Amino acid sequence: MKKVGKTLTALAMVAALCVGAAACTEPVDPGRATAETGEITIRIVDKGYGTDWLSQIADAYMAATPGCTVKVIVSNDSGAVAARAQTASNDADIIVTTDSLYGMQQDGYLYDISEVYDSVQEEGGQSLKDRMNQSFREYFETQDGKFYQMSWVEAYSGYMYNKTVLDEVYGEDGYTLPRTTDELIAMCEDLKTNHGIEPIALSQSMSYYDLIKYTWFAQWLGVEKYNNMLRGYYENDAGEYVPCETVEQFTEMISAEGRTEVYEAIFELLRNYAHSESDKMNFTDSQNAFLGLGYGSNMTKCAFYLIGDWFLKEMESSIQSSGADVRYMKAIVLSAMADTLEDPLEDSELSELIGMIDEGMTYEQVKAEAGWSGLSEEDYGRVYESRYTNYSPGTNHVLAVPRMREGGGQYSLAMKFLKYMVTDEAQAIYVQAQNGLTMPYGYTLAQAEEDYGLTFSEMAKSIAAAKGDSSVLITRGDNSLFARSFPLYVGYIEKDAITGTFASAAAAIASVDSSYNPENSLPLIVK
Repeated sequence: MKKVGKTLTALAMVAALCVGAAACTEPVDPGRATAETGEITIRIVDKGYGTDWLSQIADAYMAATPGCTVKVIVSNDSGAVAARAQTASNDADIIVTTDSLYGMQQDGYLYDISEVYDSVQEEGGQSLKDRMNQSFREYFETQDGKFYQMSWVEAYSGYMYNKTVLDEVYGEDGYTLPRTTDELIAMCEDLKTNHGIEPIALSQSMSYYDLIKYTWFAQWLGVEKYNNMLRGYYENDAGEYVPCETVEQFTEMISAEGRTEVYEAIFELLRNYAHSESDKMNFTDSQNAFLGLGYGSNMTKCAFYLIGDWFLKEMESSIQSSGADVRYMKAIVLSAMADTLEDPLEDSELSELIGMIDEGMTYEQVKAEAGWSGLSEEDYGRVYESRYTNYSPGTNHVLAVPRMREGGGQYSLAMKFLKYMVTDEAQAIYVQAQNGLTMPYGYTLAQAEEDYGLTFSEMAKSIAAAKGDSSVLITRGDNSLFARSFPLYVGYIEKDAITGTFASAAAAIASVDSSYNPENSLPLIVK
């Protein structure tokens, strides 16, 4: 039922009073400030998602908690924000950035903020850590069950499609969106050869194809094995994941066949179907070309674009002026992953299974379908997982409470604000400010529509659909010193794929393996 006659801010104010009162009575560690009122300073980095959401939440919080003030300082340099937070000149009680703070965490520069994760909105309710996206919880939770960072966006990255263009080419009901990489390649070929469409908008100077490689590699390996690889763990003969102790084990771990399969798919797409002027366009040019606004005198229409969901906010005015209906697809599944199943599938079979998963069919329901009685539950799970995996920049878009704060810090006031920030009311403010993007703390567009009558674009709804109930998070291993010590590829993948810097995918991988000395990384694995 919609809460008629009540504004979002008013409800947020009431909730803040309750949350604030509870937070003020909670104990804090010795030596930390315990003031119940006063000012906190938040320093935020302004990149693709903007900063309006924080200002609006801060305004609602201050209106609801007399005597508590939030000062927001905007910066454009994430490195400078992190560097300052590690010195005595730090003036921020909370830092909000677009980079991982794992290094600061490891070096002891961040406060333990576990009490935010342990907080509940109402008596008898679930704690934040239990109601949030569990992939994010697993990423941030330490071995001893503590938390030092929080994500402030449940980011999604993947393929967008220009529905306006595809509808014009095939008719509104005349096509099915590609579900696998083979199907994506086939549609790109048809669009280019038979319809004069630029299949993939791209700028060689900057784009995000490095993000999709993480998703596809995790699909091929399986998320568990992928995450263990980023930790520097390999699977021994007993099926246990243990730290690499020899160069041979290390080499076997990072030289997985899946890397070849991922590169081959990316190289096929970019060499043959990237925009014909991708070597001339800058990043914004490629985005505008995807929206149908053309590049210079070239008004050729485009079909696909790979980017994160910040596109919704970053290109808001261009989306409106173009009139294009652009949406996100659910994760394209690497066709080659079907060969890794207990019972390998043909690409057409893989696509059919994905289609049934998209319809919400359970394992038992799929098995009851003609021709699917032999499907194993593990294979169903692998394909389901692949459909709802995505690389999420959310693990780099984080906030934290730095220890280096002149005057001893405002810990209790910072905790008070953060507990408010993750309430449903504050998340609804966030969702509205971000045009339908969400935090990873359980509040959905459907709830915002029901609670406050908010409406969202089809593009925003497509992101929610692509995530499913709780998307499986794929990372670059930024919370692992080992993973940060070596690359999964060498060079800039967009240029390499198109210009042929690497003669083949295998050559690219060989370049990685031969240019990196694994002995240097082995000591990092066990830390």
